[in-house]
Amino acid sequence: MPANILYYRLQHVAKLQQFTILANFRLHDVDNTLHHRLCLSLMKRWSSSFAFREREISPEHSYLYLLQDYPMIFEPNQKQLTEAQALFIRGQNKFVTSILEYDKLNKLPYSLPEIAFIGRSNAGKSTLINAISCGGNKLARTSKKPGHTRLLNFYTIANKLFLVDTPGYGFRSPKYFEELVQRYIVNRNRLRNSCLLIDARQGFKSNDLDALTIMEDYGLSYQIVLTKVDCVTRGNMLRLLKDIYDIVHKTNCCLPQVFPVSAKRRKGLAELRCFIASTTNNLKTN
Repeated sequence: MPANILYYRLQHVAKLQQFTILANFRLHDVDNTLHHRLCLSLMKRWSSSFAFREREISPEHSYLYLLQDYPMIFEPNQKQLTEAQALFIRGQNKFVTSILEYDKLNKLPYSLPEIAFIGRSNAGKSTLINAISCGGNKLARTSKKPGHTRLLNFYTIANKLFLVDTPGYGFRSPKYFEELVQRYIVNRNRLRNSCLLIDARQGFKSNDLDALTIMEDYGLSYQIVLTKVDCVTRGNMLRLLKDIYDIVHKTNCCLPQVFPVSAKRRKGLAELRCFIASTTNNLKTN
């Protein structure tokens, strides 16, 4: 091979090697930059999420001040609130199944205590389940249209308990509501308690009183959860609480304490989580 051709080939190979080395350095710098940005993003998300969860269990992030004129039957301490929150944020919360026929309830894969969420269409049942599960993902599908939930939807919390989202009664309630939901609430042995959700913007309606009457007639344990409290002024809220407590004091099976919550502002959720954990025997701290 002529010397000049060999020289040019060697020069070309040397340039290729230089380009490869330079490209590797640049790719390494890009990779480091992306890795650095990703770590910062994850750290910011983790720190903000941690701070947010810490704020949720603080006394300032509660609606207990609205209940100061009424007896407190269930008043958890800070350790219990923290333990209950830890139960709900383990990241093992998931949708399990939907049930249309009552007879298929025995085919559930787990034998766990159950908490049912019942109420009018658009009272915020699915939204509240997403708020208290606080695992980062939305468990229940939500919609702005009333009557979106048509089945009994079962969600497991840390493989310790089920939250059961039921179809709403009233507007756009399914024709099989009485056959499915009422039969489930009345006959289900694993059902530990029911949360009767009342929209704070509307208060008690006639169909809410019908649901309350059914619970009383069959001797079923339940408690009233006031949703969307952030949409009501404090004055209207106090008047609503007075009306509700007048009704509650006439009952035998309802817990004589109301749980005001706001899924949007994430206020009042810690106490409700703690009560659910206590009712299902998942609270160990005294």
